[in-house]
Amino acid sequence: MAIQLSNDPLALTPSSEVRLLRTGKYPPLRGTAFTAGGISYLYTSGYLSLLKAYPHGHVPSSLQIADHVGDTSRSQILRESLILTKMNWNSANFSGLMPITIRFSRLVGDILREILLDEDPQPKYKYYM
Repeated sequence: MAIQLSNDPLALTPSSEVRLLRTGKYPPLRGTAFTAGGISYLYTSGYLSLLKAYPHGHVPSSLQIADHVGDTSRSQILRESLILTKMNWNSANFSGLMPITIRFSRLVGDILREILLDEDPQPKYKYYM
């Protein structure tokens, strides 16, 4: 199944300032989203009905989505963001807070910071996995 992702710019950041609470002992469902003003919040981790469990040991934070510029609908942006948090095939984690595109680029940046100034970075992908 091919997915055509939008090219609209937007701002994504983890947010622990806003929390949803469900009745009972479980955190919000993965994929729960809500909007306050022009800012949307998306739970990219949370309770999984299929597993009947919450696979993480902490209270989930939402992903704040703001400053969207473009024609793509808010629901499509939320859907794409949720899909990209599930796509990390290099990890045993089922889902993460940040989309893999952003998470991986930050991890590569962490590695590149360790390269000495007189060395050239490796151009091949395998050095950053």
